[in-house]
Amino acid sequence: MTMMNQKKSNRRGHSMMEMMVVMSVLAGMAALSWPMLQSPLSKLRLQSAAQEVTTELAKARLKAMQSGVAQVFRIQLNTGKFQVTAASEDESDDESTSDSIEVAENSSGSNLERSPLTEASDTIPEKRELPCGICFTPPKSDESTETRKNDVVEDQQGWTDLAVFYPNGDTTNAVVGLRSNSDMHVDVKLNGLTGIAKIGEAHRQEYR
Repeated sequence: MTMMNQKKSNRRGHSMMEMMVVMSVLAGMAALSWPMLQSPLSKLRLQSAAQEVTTELAKARLKAMQSGVAQVFRIQLNTGKFQVTAASEDESDDESTSDSIEVAENSSGSNLERSPLTEASDTIPEKRELPCGICFTPPKSDESTETRKNDVVEDQQGWTDLAVFYPNGDTTNAVVGLRSNSDMHVDVKLNGLTGIAKIGEAHRQEYR
């Protein structure tokens, strides 16, 4: 019994200085590894936001087809705000829109009739916002998007019409960029023929 007590008495705990050294080493390792972890996390958040945009574009197209009312997907550049609202008279009376609706009426008949379940909400804007730190931005400059960038027009409230969805399933071609607060960028492109939006490759881009 005496020998066991003696062995226990010989054991000593860690000193405060030793614990502080260990904590300092761990803090240094965390500081060095954080930049390596930040880039993949930022890229993941950006891709998740882009996936949300493609989902909302698909919902807007479906709403236009079900309600028989053309829907406009609008955004505010340099913010994460977007909304889906019924097309104005000017947009719905556009020559291309009228042709599209006429074709749809001939092909689908009563499919363009408003559903009584959605009639009240057809003209109510659905306002949404991207996750914190993600905003809409003009797409990466290239030959395919330069024309689209020059055609971007904001209204007095700062809203920009990104795409118009017609009741027969047609839509306009559109492309928009998404930017994270760590300068990661990704483009979302909407094919007007198929109504399908695709996400480009996320990459780092310098903004002036």
